[in-house]
Amino acid sequence: MRFSVMKWLKRTYQFLFTRKSLFNFHLALFHLSLRGMGILNYESKVDSGEDFFIKNYVKGKEKKVIFDVGANNGSYSREIKTEAPNSILYSFEPHPVHFNTLSKVAKELNFQAINVGCGDQKGKAKIYDYRDQDSSGHASLYKNVIEVLHYSSSREYEIEITTIDDFVKEHNIKEIDFLKIDTEGHELAVLKGARETLNSGIIKMIQFEFNDMNIVSRTFFRDFQEILKGYSLHRMMRDGLIPMKAYLGGRQIHYELFAYQNIVAIRD
Repeated sequence: MRFSVMKWLKRTYQFLFTRKSLFNFHLALFHLSLRGMGILNYESKVDSGEDFFIKNYVKGKEKKVIFDVGANNGSYSREIKTEAPNSILYSFEPHPVHFNTLSKVAKELNFQAINVGCGDQKGKAKIYDYRDQDSSGHASLYKNVIEVLHYSSSREYEIEITTIDDFVKEHNIKEIDFLKIDTEGHELAVLKGARETLNSGIIKMIQFEFNDMNIVSRTFFRDFQEILKGYSLHRMMRDGLIPMKAYLGGRQIHYELFAYQNIVAIRD
């Protein structure tokens, strides 16, 4: 009965409102709806849901092991150490200008700042930033993030890349309570470099961004669901987490939305 009513409503709406004159109205409604679904709320950590998440899922006095991959200038690491002061925090940032700021924050708050990026294999790589701004939040291993998505000229820096698997082995890390990844389109590669660690079950919780930079890296949301089998995925909201259920069954359109959002994976 419920299905029949919904089908009738959809057909009636299509008949009445699929009109050229209403296109801009529906476009505006679409953008408003995205924000109500936890997407494009990048104005602050309160709006994005990160503030609520850290205070309700990460906060505590326990000696948690936390990785901040793509730590930028250390603002997220600072919030982690504020809410979880006893945590053992490893913050990874390959950009030389950002790392200079991050290392000062690390010294102030007593955590480890590591001047390497993370990916799916060890080696050297290039990171790209705006030519006229050498410390942006958009610096990426993909040149087209700067030149195509943001219509700007780029400059490059040579950086070192490691993998989470190698770092975990080298430092004899037995458990990771929380792994945060913000690598401007390179998130899937970071997870590919953590396959052994993921399969071992020692990572309890992961936060990563999914946005328009995944168009440049040609990464689908489905790819994250595939590599994170054994985890339940959620979209971050201002006041909590919304479960993202099975990908199929018509839900693909809800998930393959290439716009700023934070996803949380929790070990089953």
